[in-house]
Amino acid sequence: MPKRLSRAQILGQQGVNLIEEQVLSMGFAWHPTNQALEVGIDGHIELRDVQTGRMSLSFLYVQSKARTALERETDSFFEFTCTRDDLDYWLSGTAPVLLIVSKPKQKQAWWVSVKDYFRPPERRQSRRIKFDKKTQKFDPAAAPDLLALSSSAGSGTYFTPPPKYEILISNLLPIARYPIKLYRAVTEFRDREDVRNELKRHVEWPETEYVLSADSIISVHDLRNDPWSHVCDVGTTETVEIEEWRDSDIITRFNNKRM
Repeated sequence: MPKRLSRAQILGQQGVNLIEEQVLSMGFAWHPTNQALEVGIDGHIELRDVQTGRMSLSFLYVQSKARTALERETDSFFEFTCTRDDLDYWLSGTAPVLLIVSKPKQKQAWWVSVKDYFRPPERRQSRRIKFDKKTQKFDPAAAPDLLALSSSAGSGTYFTPPPKYEILISNLLPIARYPIKLYRAVTEFRDREDVRNELKRHVEWPETEYVLSADSIISVHDLRNDPWSHVCDVGTTETVEIEEWRDSDIITRFNNKRM
């Protein structure tokens, strides 16, 4: 008898070829299985960092089902009924399994994660998968979902996000000189907003270089002058040279001293 190649065999290979084409378009690697030993898995997708080219050693198993006509097909959906042997085999392993149903002549393919889809017991009983033609296309746009699937399966797959380049403009200004003295005086104010409101009663744009510490106000501005006399007791004003304050433990004493 002469050797023959059936139409079904050609269609099956066309389905696998279409999957390989789409996987390579995603930037991933396609590894076909040894057909002499294949019993329900047509190949493996190895995920790859498309930015650096680094391979992940994380695989998704793939079963291809090529068809000329789809089961219960409409403009939006179609169905696929798994054999019991296929389904038991796909659900028995540890790696994620993708079922990819295709129409090679139309260059169309759709995918589903078998283990995720059949997690509800009632679905496993029916062995039927309902595909959404719009959301389950197997094309380059599915790449992020495949990465997420591999990560959720516990493979440890992680690719750093691509670098983002941007121009940063600093709003920091150099210090040209230090003030000569610090001034401290007793105040009844405890909130900066209250101090600001009181100062605005006397000047339109009050200075903001001051801090409130315990019952005191500390500033680089002379607190004995207006408008500061309205927010502190000028008779309690004391000063310290900046260099002396900066270079000794007087910082603690000056900040914590109570009049």
